[in-house]
Amino acid sequence: MSKWVLLKEHTMASWQVFSRDIKLSHSVFALPFMFCGVLLTDINSLGWLQFFYLLCCMFFARSFAMGMNRYLDRHLDKKNPRTKNRAIPSGDLDSWRGLLYSLLAGGGFVLVAFQFNPLTGYLSVGLLLVLALYSKMKCYVWTVHWYLGFCLGCAPVAAQIALTEQVSLAVVVLGLGVCFWTAGFDILYSIQDLEFDRKNTLFSVPSVFGAEKAVDISRYCFVAMVSCLLLVGLIAQKGQVFY
Repeated sequence: MSKWVLLKEHTMASWQVFSRDIKLSHSVFALPFMFCGVLLTDINSLGWLQFFYLLCCMFFARSFAMGMNRYLDRHLDKKNPRTKNRAIPSGDLDSWRGLLYSLLAGGGFVLVAFQFNPLTGYLSVGLLLVLALYSKMKCYVWTVHWYLGFCLGCAPVAAQIALTEQVSLAVVVLGLGVCFWTAGFDILYSIQDLEFDRKNTLFSVPSVFGAEKAVDISRYCFVAMVSCLLLVGLIAQKGQVFY
């Protein structure tokens, strides 16, 4: 068997490990946010090519974000019993390969973003930086949950910019709703790492305020999310079907 065949097989195997580790199939969960932004955008029609580009952007952006999270957190993941079996800390995936696949996804995101218009292309570079910084935020501030929410909340806003080069108030409020929704469930999710975060001086709402208060703060986030969705309907003048 030639070296090229072996290299190809090894590359495919490592890509499959990477895909499973970042749960590539979960990209579908980010799509509703983007399409909500599309539905709130005043356009005559959405072409198949634009639709395909939007799908590619979501796929590449999420792959980059999750891949960088796994790469930048690899040392912490190795110490955490909950995450020590992830691909990089367990040794199933070389860290440099994880970084390479993440950067390739980021490059794909920028390349596709430029297919819409120059503004979307240039902004995509800044968005990659925002997505990459998430992993390090918990080392400094306990508001990391809302930062993650901001990253997901950019999806509908980015979709509207891609299609019109403009942003409407309704879509901004929708993005804010996504931000609160994400922060709400991320706070609950992080309760399981409360002791680990405190031991390693990592900041989160549970590690700073305790589990009980964290649940209350999460509830407030969900109330804020519902309020934002109601406000979207008022701003966009949607009817009973929307509500």
